Amino acid sequence: FTDASFTGADFAGSIITYSDFANADLSDSNFTGTTLQFVVLANANLSGSYFRPDSHSYVNVSNADFTDADVSGVDLQGLLGWDSATWTRATYNSNTIFPNGMNPSSLGMRHVETTLRVEPNSKYFFHTIGEAINFIEENTWVVEPVEIIVSPGTYTNEDSSLEIVNTQGRSLWIHGDGEPSEIILDGENERAVIKDEIIAGENHSLIIENLTIQNGYSKSGSGIWIKNSGVQIVNCKFNNNVCLGYGGGVFADNASASVEDCIFENNTAGYGGGLYNLLSNVTIKDCSFANNEAYSGGGVGSYSKSTTLISGSAFCNNEPSDLTGAWEDLGGNCLTEECADCINTNCPADITGDGYVNVSDLLNIIAEWGSIESPADVTQDGIVNIADMLFVIGYWGP
Repeated sequence: FTDASFTGADFAGSIITYSDFANADLSDSNFTGTTLQFVVLANANLSGSYFRPDSHSYVNVSNADFTDADVSGVDLQGLLGWDSATWTRATYNSNTIFPNGMNPSSLGMRHVETTLRVEPNSKYFFHTIGEAINFIEENTWVVEPVEIIVSPGTYTNEDSSLEIVNTQGRSLWIHGDGEPSEIILDGENERAVIKDEIIAGENHSLIIENLTIQNGYSKSGSGIWIKNSGVQIVNCKFNNNVCLGYGGGVFADNASASVEDCIFENNTAGYGGGLYNLLSNVTIKDCSFANNEAYSGGGVGSYSKSTTLISGSAFCNNEPSDLTGAWEDLGGNCLTEECADCINTNCPADITGDGYVNVSDLLNIIAEWGSIESPADVTQDGIVNIADMLFVIGYWGP
């Protein structure tokens, strides 16, 4: 079965023994209730699969891709090569058993006990994120953390005095089912978008992912206001959020925040047009801040007693400055007046800097073939060669 395609295959309840699925495409497949013995899954694509065998022995998952897979309730002990596999956004629950040394948080996995879905105009699902959170509040049997999957659409709140989403201190993973451009939380220039506030010391987790957060309006934190809590914000776009106080896009208030792969554009505030850090620990990685404005800190503002760590991020054309206050440069950042100068900071495969990885980048590699100290050496191994060509192909597209 090596290199074979089993996309969406239903193996539920099967006994699979002495089988070699190396390099096979098993994405979206179902292994629920299976028995696996002497099975090779090395380099296999298991993304989006229900990898929930009842038992397994001598199963090799070296370099396998479990992105977005469901391993809830699975005893993962004994999987060979688990430490070289990819587990990004794989979901697990309190019944999942991990091998010694396997830290689900550091691997980017998601803890989910209950899943709810939001879909406009549906007869079967919640219509808004607020409805889903109220359901959690009203039903004590719902176990947290709760995954709230948000279908494509534009969401707002008819009450201008209330934010679109108030987490009510619940442990949640709110994520769009698609690209951020398809799932929009729109404050309509009348209300804040997301508020997350807990009593200091409470056990709480929040992940916001794959959303566009736009047109928020409030005194502070028009896009997201996080107070006393710990939050991960991943692959979101903050656009046209306005506040008079702190943090047009994000206001971290005595909190802990990790912001990764996010775009902040055209946000406005008194302090910190894109983001403001007040007495918080904030990590910013692989983000871009462009055309944001504030009285102080157009891109990011940070209070002197705060910790702000920034890496791999691009800052351009923020007024009156890109950054204000205390922050630590962890490398790979680009600060410039012209946004075009930073366009490929977060995508080294875009050699030409036109916003796309395409044939122009391949031609650039061919022209520089064998060169050293060249911008075409995207793998940074000291020479332009086949490794650079494969790297570019792997990032093909916008």
